[in-house]
Amino acid sequence: MTTTSMTVGGARAIEIEIIMSFKGAWIADCDLDPDDAKSPPTGAVTIQIGSKITMKGTVDPTASGRFVSTYRLRVVGGGNGWAMVAKPQDFANDAGVSSTQVYNATAALVGETVNDPNPVTFPSKFVRTAGPASRVFGDRQWYVDPSGVTQIQTWPAVSPDASFELLDFDGETQRGQCVCDALVVPGTTFTDKRVDGTFTVNDVVHKFSREGNRCDLYFATNDVARLASALLAMVREMSGRAFLRNYPYRYVSKTGTGASARLNLQAVDTTLGVPDLAVVPVMPGVAGVYNDLTPSQIVMVAFLGAAYGDFSAPVIVGFDTTTPKTVNVEATDSINLHPGGTLAPVARLGDAVSVFFPPSIPFTGTISGAPVVGVLTITQAAPGTIQGGSGKVNSG
Repeated sequence: MTTTSMTVGGARAIEIEIIMSFKGAWIADCDLDPDDAKSPPTGAVTIQIGSKITMKGTVDPTASGRFVSTYRLRVVGGGNGWAMVAKPQDFANDAGVSSTQVYNATAALVGETVNDPNPVTFPSKFVRTAGPASRVFGDRQWYVDPSGVTQIQTWPAVSPDASFELLDFDGETQRGQCVCDALVVPGTTFTDKRVDGTFTVNDVVHKFSREGNRCDLYFATNDVARLASALLAMVREMSGRAFLRNYPYRYVSKTGTGASARLNLQAVDTTLGVPDLAVVPVMPGVAGVYNDLTPSQIVMVAFLGAAYGDFSAPVIVGFDTTTPKTVNVEATDSINLHPGGTLAPVARLGDAVSVFFPPSIPFTGTISGAPVVGVLTITQAAPGTIQGGSGKVNSG
C-alpha cells in the first residue's frame, strides 16, 4: 500500500510510527513535512492516514522537537493525561464507592474521557494518592481507543480489514509482520492456513511512510501486553510486593483458648493466590488484648517470612469493624482504666465491703412490736458483701 496522505493536526507528515499495546495509551511518533515543520501543531490533534485511519490524541511537548528543517512530535492517545500527577483525593460512600465515580473525577482532573462499561464497587472508602493518574485503575484492564476515549475493559476481539496480509511469522518469538490499509489494533484475531492455530494480536507497531506501510505484530496466548507483562512480573518478584501486602481472611473457628488461641481462616479472594489457613496466631496492636470474634468476621493476615522472601509465618494483624463477641485484657501485674485522672481500685462481685451510713437516719417502724418514730444514730460502718454487678464487664 502507498500512503498518499498523512496529516497530524492538519500538518503533513512524511512518516508516522504508531505503537499500540494491550494496556495503556497508544503513542504516535510523527516526522513532519519540512514545509509544515515551521509551525508544528500543539495540543489536541487528529491523525489522518489515508481514508481508513483516524486517531485522536494530544501532542506531548516533552517528547517533541526540531532539528534543522525537520520536526518530530509525539502524540499520545486521548488527552495525554494519565501520566500526569493527580492530586490526592478521598472518596467515601457507606454503600460502597463506584469505580465510575473515581474514574470520572480523575479523568476530569487530567483532561481525559473515560468509559467504564462494567463498574465495580470499592469499599466505603477509596483513596487516590498523589501520583500518576492511571494509578486509580489498579490491576483493572484499560486502554485508549483510536477515538481518544479511555476504555476500562480489554480490547474486544475483532477481525482484520480485508486488506490485511500476513507477510511473516516467527513461532519462537511469537512475532509476525503484515501490511494493511486499515489500523490493526490489539484484540485483532485471525487465522492463516500457512501457520497453525488462531492468533490474537496483543501489541502492534505500525510504520507508515509515503512509500507504504509495515506492521509488526506481537502475539500472546492470554490478554496481556507481552513486554509490559514481563516487566510487571519482574518488578513484582524483585520488590517482594506479594509478601508485603496484607490479605483478607474470614474467621471460621479457633483452636485453644485465651491469648494463646489460634484461628482457622478461609481466604476471602482466592484469585490472590493464597490458601485457607489453620491455627494462625493473633498479633494484635495492643499486647495483652484478645477477642472472641464474631463468626465470618474479616481479619487481615500478614506473613512475617516476607523478611526472608517467602510466605512463612502468617499472623493476624488486624480486624474489620464488626463488634467481637468478647474483648479480653490480661496483664501480669495490673490493669489500669482511667482517662488520665487519679486511679482507684475496682470492687467485684463477692468482694467484702464496708457500708457507711449518714450520722443520723429518720426511722419509722416497730421495736419489739411497739410503734416507734424517731432518729437512728449510727456510730460505725457496717460490713457487707457485693451481691450484684454488670453482666457485660468482668474482672479477675
